Parts: sequence; structure tokens; C-alpha cells
Amino acid sequence: MTLLTPVRPRTAEIVWPRRTGDRIRLAVAVLVTLAALVVLSVTRPSAPEASAPPPQAPPAAPGLEAQLRTYLQGRPTTGAVEVRDLVTGRQFGYRADKAYDSASVIKVAIMAATLRRQEQAGRALTTSEKSLLGRMIRDSDNGAASTLWNRLGRGTALDQFFTDAQMTHTTAGPKGYWGLTRVTAADQVVLMAHLARPSNLLTEAGRAYARTLMASVDHTQDWGISAGPGHGVTVELKNGWLPRGRHGWAVHSVGHVQGAGRDYLIAVLTLDNTTESKGIATVEGVSKIVWRGLAPA
Repeated sequence: MTLLTPVRPRTAEIVWPRRTGDRIRLAVAVLVTLAALVVLSVTRPSAPEASAPPPQAPPAAPGLEAQLRTYLQGRPTTGAVEVRDLVTGRQFGYRADKAYDSASVIKVAIMAATLRRQEQAGRALTTSEKSLLGRMIRDSDNGAASTLWNRLGRGTALDQFFTDAQMTHTTAGPKGYWGLTRVTAADQVVLMAHLARPSNLLTEAGRAYARTLMASVDHTQDWGISAGPGHGVTVELKNGWLPRGRHGWAVHSVGHVQGAGRDYLIAVLTLDNTTESKGIATVEGVSKIVWRGLAPA
């Protein structure tokens, strides 16, 4: 068998001219070419690095709706929740379109309707209005709420306000019974969004006035969605509670929580609580779940 000898690849050769002058010119040309190659190798920009992917929105709170459902189904109560995370734009709810008697949470709408009427009239709040609003929100004064309700025009005027605010599942209570206004957790969050963010319903001055009152309620009113948030967190809230005969107590809490990397609107409505204190405990249990669930990553 014949063995084939591998052929060694030929290296490039430089053919030198015979005459000295030509040799010198060729050598100079070679040196110039080598110098150019060195410069190119030093100055050639490196390939651009792949750009980093755009930051992703935080993931949805893991199982937050499931946690709320499990918690409320395990409580001796009937409950509804709506949460709007203003950081991510996501919403979470449980039976959020179920209607409940409002109790005192309707006072937020009475306040907003009063501020809207004042702004539309192009005038400042009167001393009387300021006093009534402060007592109604900070102390949950029912007499102040009734006075403002009547001045607005009772249910007819409030129903128009609900239409303007796009609170499509809210119906004013009959006659002077503002506490029997039918509300949903979803609509309560819609109302809170009008106060927390720019809206054609109220000017920034009106929204700021409302938020200031809700952030400074009397300490006896400071429960509900304030459970969970710690120091340095702003909680703007309004609570409501009302005995409902065979359905026990209605206990509600609505508002806006901002701080510690969180910014969200929340409404918690409950019924069939055997006592007011048990209703408060249920509402605060929901608040703590939401506070933990919306912790920044």
C-alpha cells in the first residue's frame, strides 16, 4: 500500500526585486502596511455589548386574590375586597361588585360632592363647610354628614355625582338615609382613585383637601386599612360600621396607603359580623394580607 506524504501548506513568500532601489521602496511599503495594521488593531472599536433588557414590571403579588378568598371564606362573615396597585397598575379583588349598605364610608362621597359643588361654583369653601367636612371625616360625625347631604340635595344630587364619578354600581340611600347607600368595593376604589390621582372630577386643591382630612382622622377612627403599615407610611382612610339586624354588623374600611415602596387604593366591605370588634378584626386581617402581598421585590 502506498503511503501518501501529506503536503505541507506553502507559506506566503515575498519576492524581492533584484535592483537595490526597488528593494528599498518595497521594504518601505511593507513597513508602512505593517504599521497601519498595528494601528488598526489598537484603535478598532470592540463590538458593542448587547443592550440590557428593559426592566420588567414587578410580578403580580403571588396568589394575593387566592389568599384573600381563602381568608374571607374562613371567617364568620361576608366580605368583599378591591385593591388597585398604583405602582404596577394591577388590580386584585374578591366579590368586588357585591353591594353593601355603606354605613359611614359614604362620607367620602359626600365630601367629594361638596368639594365638587364648591369648585363648580368658583368659590372657596365657607367656614361652615370646612367645619362640617372636618367633623364628618375626622370624627365621623353623623349630624355633619346629614347637614351636608341635605345641602347637596340628598339622594338625587348624590346619584348625579356617582354618575359623574363613574361609580356605576352605587345608589344613594332613600330620603335622608345616607348610611343605606348601596356601595361596592370596586366603586369605592374608583372614588379613591379620583382623590389620589389627577381627575376631571376635582382640582388638585380639592383632592389635597380631601386627602388631608382622611390622613388625620381621630385616633378612635384609626383602624381598618391602617393595620399592617408601619411608621412613615401615609394612610388616608374612612371607616364605617352599622348594626344590620339579623345580618349582624356591617364593618367597612376604604382608603389610600402610600409608603415603604407601596402605593395602593383599597376597599374592604364586610357584613354578618357577630360583633363590631370581630368585623374590625376581619377588615384588619385583609389589610395585613394586602400590605404583605404588595411588598416590593
